[in-house]
Amino acid sequence: MAGGAFDASIQFQTPEPLAVPEAPNEVWSMDFMADQLVDGRSFRKLNVLDDFNREGLVIEVDFSLPSNRVVRTLNQIIAWRGRPLAIRPRIRKWPAPDVG
Repeated sequence: MAGGAFDASIQFQTPEPLAVPEAPNEVWSMDFMADQLVDGRSFRKLNVLDDFNREGLVIEVDFSLPSNRVVRTLNQIIAWRGRPLAIRPRIRKWPAPDVG
């Protein structure tokens, strides 16, 4: 495929729509974001939302968010709100860094 031409023979599957929760605390969404300060230091942000009412349950911000910190944060929310039936992680596909 030259010049980014589209190959019409490729079959794409349409994902099923996500089920909409019927009550608060059934399904949470978890998302990581990253940005950079003016001085060049990077920081990360963990967002956890209740999918029923889009309530922000936590925004955890730091220069590093290791897995034990994420687990501790989720356990704190569970202690406050109770355990959800499911947690949906948002998977982002970041572009590959330029090499060379």
